[in-house]
Amino acid sequence: MLSMHKSRGPYIQWQKCNQFFDISLSWPARDFRHEYCVGRATFDRLVQILEQNPIFESTGRKPQRPVRYQLTCFLLRYGIVPHRL
Repeated sequence: MLSMHKSRGPYIQWQKCNQFFDISLSWPARDFRHEYCVGRATFDRLVQILEQNPIFESTGRKPQRPVRYQLTCFLLRYGIVPHRL
């Protein structure tokens, strides 16, 4: 953990890892399910389904990340946010 001190006070910032998604996608099944709250087979099937959707095709100047990375971001974020359903 890195501590950044600024004029407004100390901020705690975790070290960044550029390969987090590549590493986490190769974790053992138990760790994968714990982190993403979904099994690997279900994750792979969702990626196959979503890859066919044209919304995941880049149309602008900046290319989109592959579907598997976008899905892992969503699953991580969805697991953090309190559910209000």
